[in-house]
Amino acid sequence: MSILRSFAHPIRPFLETDILSTVADAFLHPDYKDCLSVAVVNQNNQPVGMISRHQLNDIFLKKFGRDLFGSRPVCDFMRQEPLVVDVYSSLLEASSYITAQMTFPLSEDFVITQGGQYLGMGAVLHLLSAMEQQISQNAADLNKAYKQLSSSQAQLVQSEKMAALGQMVAGVAHEINTPLGYVNNNIDMLREFFGQLNCVLQAHQQLADTLLAPHSTEIDIAESLAAIDDAKAGIELEQFFADLDGLFNDTFYGVEQISELVMGLKDFSRLDQAVTDNVSLNDCIESA
Repeated sequence: MSILRSFAHPIRPFLETDILSTVADAFLHPDYKDCLSVAVVNQNNQPVGMISRHQLNDIFLKKFGRDLFGSRPVCDFMRQEPLVVDVYSSLLEASSYITAQMTFPLSEDFVITQGGQYLGMGAVLHLLSAMEQQISQNAADLNKAYKQLSSSQAQLVQSEKMAALGQMVAGVAHEINTPLGYVNNNIDMLREFFGQLNCVLQAHQQLADTLLAPHSTEIDIAESLAAIDDAKAGIELEQFFADLDGLFNDTFYGVEQISELVMGLKDFSRLDQAVTDNVSLNDCIESA
């Protein structure tokens, strides 16, 4: 089963012909409370656009906005190039695409499709959180593998290969620790990045709650807007996503390095295989 299927919130999309006031009223329904945006589909249930709370706020906060624009079709206001991810995409593919395409401050979700047809909406933060958990799990698994390799030294004390194997294990431990160290450092930095995104999202959520509150005043709205500016302070969008992309690339490179080291050691030692077996000398030389 695709992991992205679990992210798909099967919220009802809007048709191109739905009027803007109908869309705005739908966002007030409890089913839409966690949605930053909703897909717009054609008659074949294929995503053709996206409309967000942020867009609706901008439109209806204008003087006579609802009267002027409320009866017009949503297709006149939707973003025509929504973030679309196929349900069978890998977590890495989806997160790389989303982080490369999403705008800041974060005001939209992404569309999950199956066979080109709308399946549901996915939250960007949920996707990034799952990516962080996967990286952490990979690091934990590699840590466990390292400990198992270290403990195996005691079983090789009486072996004729003990001296040579001991040197090799020490070298492997050093080689594993080097990428593992910056993988862990990158995870800590990613947590800080996600914390910044979370602050911005919370500020936008507070603004949405203020706008939807029946007794909110202009002062309340101004305070919410000021909170958004404070949350965005010091964040340079281009540099932010460049750093985020670099962290992901460095982390995956480190994980791949460790994985290659572990597999190379396994092939060399052949501890889980028969005493004699056919091996590739070329592979052993390349992994040495």
